[in-house]
Amino acid sequence: MSAVLPLERLTRPSPLRSLTFGDWRLTHVPDGMVQLRPDGWFTGLGPDDLASLAPYQDADGFLVASVGGLLIEHQGRSLLIDAGFGPRRLEATQTHPALGVLAGGELAEHLQTAGVPAEAVDTVAFTHLHDDHIGWVLAGGGGGARGGARRGGGGGP
Repeated sequence: MSAVLPLERLTRPSPLRSLTFGDWRLTHVPDGMVQLRPDGWFTGLGPDDLASLAPYQDADGFLVASVGGLLIEHQGRSLLIDAGFGPRRLEATQTHPALGVLAGGELAEHLQTAGVPAEAVDTVAFTHLHDDHIGWVLAGGGGGARGGARRGGGGGP
């Protein structure tokens, strides 16, 4: 039997968490969050269907999604897939109409907490090149993947 988790956990970004499989460790490394406007993401739903999403919405009426990366560690190597949004915040008026607030800035701290400081990441890979996936690579301040290619003047994980 599985434990029943409170719905409120779905109204905030996901925390740092890891799974270990043999000598592989996979860690969700949060950077921040993005608010998702329900009617912007589920355009085919009617008013009753949209109303049924209320238990999953934050105090502002948005669905909440995490932004960050996936750290994969194996045999002393580390791969970070996606690099979060970076150390910035956009208000709803500055984002896409289907979004609310988009904020990052916690990836480097969470990497450190996971035991892999940003400068120790061997390789960074991207699922796609939206700014909520490449943010820390574009941010200034040094760091970056050891021995890997870096964007000129870039930094971060």
